[in-house]
Amino acid sequence: MKLLEALISYRKVPENLIENDIVLFENAIQESIEAVKLLTLRDVNVSSEGLIFKGFTIFKESFRDFSYPSYVKSVKFNLTFLVKNYFHKKKKIFKEDYYVWITDEISYTYFHWLADALPRLFATLQVIEKPKIILPYSFKKNKFIEESLKVFPVLELMFIKNNEVYNFNKLLLPTHVAKSGNYNDCIMKEIRQKYRSYYLEKQTLFLGEKIYISRAKATRRKILNEQELTDLLKEYGFTPVVFEDFSFDEQVSIVFNAKYLVSNHGAGLTNMLFMEAGTSVFELRREGDKHNNCYFSLASALDIKYYYQNCKTETDNTDSILQLDSEPTMEEWESFTFANIIIDLKKIKENLNHMLNLS
Repeated sequence: MKLLEALISYRKVPENLIENDIVLFENAIQESIEAVKLLTLRDVNVSSEGLIFKGFTIFKESFRDFSYPSYVKSVKFNLTFLVKNYFHKKKKIFKEDYYVWITDEISYTYFHWLADALPRLFATLQVIEKPKIILPYSFKKNKFIEESLKVFPVLELMFIKNNEVYNFNKLLLPTHVAKSGNYNDCIMKEIRQKYRSYYLEKQTLFLGEKIYISRAKATRRKILNEQELTDLLKEYGFTPVVFEDFSFDEQVSIVFNAKYLVSNHGAGLTNMLFMEAGTSVFELRREGDKHNNCYFSLASALDIKYYYQNCKTETDNTDSILQLDSEPTMEEWESFTFANIIIDLKKIKENLNHMLNLS
């Protein structure tokens, strides 16, 4: 069953685009978004780790982009997985009903839950009024997942316990609405509207219209001169927040009335999902990064003005070929994308003045 038609999305360029930087964004300016289908899987098992399997086969539909990660291809992994789930876990059998699977191996993280899994749920709700959502038991650790689903009172949540395997006579699985980091604009705007309507009378915090998201508690992608940056942003009226200190409800409340959101690349920027159209987001990016355009694309999908600044790293020795022309190895990718950055304070003043219409 087709849920959504295929389309082509077109992204608006950054508000403060430097002409030579177009190469950083050009791979995201136009994206082909495949049609979304609702698949029906018959007589399949689902493990507490979130893997769908039948007989001796783990389904590729368990994974992002419906392709197998390298570790799943190993004989040792498959044997260990199958023995554990066939012989050491209790099987529970579920007859036909509207059981729905919307996750993959990275859906437990904040960005991928809100930007990848929720759109699959929204697509499903177009044809199934009261689905039963099946989730790995480990998802209970991340409180934001259950908290984010409060806006859907018709949902029934079922968590697969660590010592159990669920067998479904029929499991419904919506395909990904878009590749991770890309979006179906209409679906993302529907998600925003749903949450803004729900939280309109339920906001618990107001910290001002100018918010700076600090990654002070993160283990990577930190700002090395953050104190200087924070002091400067306070002069412009920004309130620093560390989202790890706030519940999901509080995070939504903080950005609900925000007009300006500033942060370096990281999951906190996903919260622009709850901001109004016409507001502004300012992303501090690693210099030369053409790969991480998920927030640039999300801002465009939501009709939010996008500003950016390229920032040097602590080593500043990244191979220009990696930056611009190649597909990196996993080791190169992690070194590149998780690097700490240094903010040019003079340049950020210019960009802030531009964004705030002070110059």
